[in-house]
Amino acid sequence: ALARLAGARHHDPFAFLGPHPAPAGELVLRVYAPRATAVTVAGTAIVLQRHRDTDLFLWRGPATALPAHYALRHEYADRPPTVRVDPYGFGPQLDARDLREFSQGHHSQAWRFLGAHV
Repeated sequence: ALARLAGARHHDPFAFLGPHPAPAGELVLRVYAPRATAVTVAGTAIVLQRHRDTDLFLWRGPATALPAHYALRHEYADRPPTVRVDPYGFGPQLDARDLREFSQGHHSQAWRFLGAHV
């Protein structure tokens, strides 16, 4: 999965990155951060650990420790740190029925969940 991410060929990065349930009420948080020297969850004491010699950072801990809406702080050796919301921290926005009907070309109200709305 990591090689596919690095090559921009992963078919479903949401299945690998972001928070995922682990046994005993814990979460595993995976962040792919090329060129980052450190990754933390902004405003918390959560520090992600680099996985071996890759650009993947991991944290495993209690589900209650990770805020529902969190931002990641990326540290770099050659530029100032950045703080940004993790796009993989959001669950699916469409339910399975809508996705199935849309992919089959039968959804009659796709305008309700696609595009911008006032």
